[in-house]
Amino acid sequence: GPSAGGTPEAGRDSAPSSEWSSALFRGEDAAGGCVEAVAGRVPAPLPDDNPRCGTAGGLSRPGRERPCSSVPSDANASSAAPSSSSSSDPAPPSHSRTHFIKGGTPCDPACPPFQLALWGERSLHTLVLLRHGESRWNAENRYTGWCDVPLTARGEEEARAAGRLLHANGLELDHAFTSVLKRASYTCHLALGSARQHWVPLTKSWRLNERHYGALQGYQKDSAYEELGYDQELVMRMRRSYRTRPPAMEDEHPYWHGSDRRYDRLSGAQVEASRAESL
Repeated sequence: GPSAGGTPEAGRDSAPSSEWSSALFRGEDAAGGCVEAVAGRVPAPLPDDNPRCGTAGGLSRPGRERPCSSVPSDANASSAAPSSSSSSDPAPPSHSRTHFIKGGTPCDPACPPFQLALWGERSLHTLVLLRHGESRWNAENRYTGWCDVPLTARGEEEARAAGRLLHANGLELDHAFTSVLKRASYTCHLALGSARQHWVPLTKSWRLNERHYGALQGYQKDSAYEELGYDQELVMRMRRSYRTRPPAMEDEHPYWHGSDRRYDRLSGAQVEASRAESL
């Protein structure tokens, strides 16, 4: 989701209540998306001719809007234009680690940090939540969790249909996020393609995986309690309650993910916690 950096109330309390700041500048949130911030608190609604830019976060804004432009304030003018003094040229901007990966160049102005509290309610954008299409194990009524199963033909068509809906409703995405599981990743790509937005930046994270069903993964939902020797009511609580965890997955489980390269960056504690998750 969008990065958090404070609350609207905090922004109002700590800034002037009656003055506009004319300095608009670009920033980046934690996910690297282009966001617009204001140098100083802006208590009134933004003017209609203000350039806008959406945050990252699987976010969209209705209609087409002009891209952000960098308009430095007096305090920041020295970082956006060459100094008039004859001593030396200004120091090169300090870019984020992903600046060049995203197509930036050394001469681009460096983005100042994004602070959510400066925008308050005006920092909110549209978040589009899309479930993956039908997977093979959905059709077979199996516990899936972190098991990486493909979409069915029906699931692929569901993904394309979702993209057509995005296009028909004029939703223009700024950034897309998905898990490292193929059913979600393929759904995202198919939907973006149908929405004619295949070029939208995409971030994948294991943190967006489905909940881990532990030792239940791979078993039929209707018969897992018999095969594993669990009480049927207990298994239903594992599925539906918020606090009851399923039995932990051991290393010998056929679908153990501990040796999967996509999870190499998980710490030892994270691997242990991922053996089974409650809602």
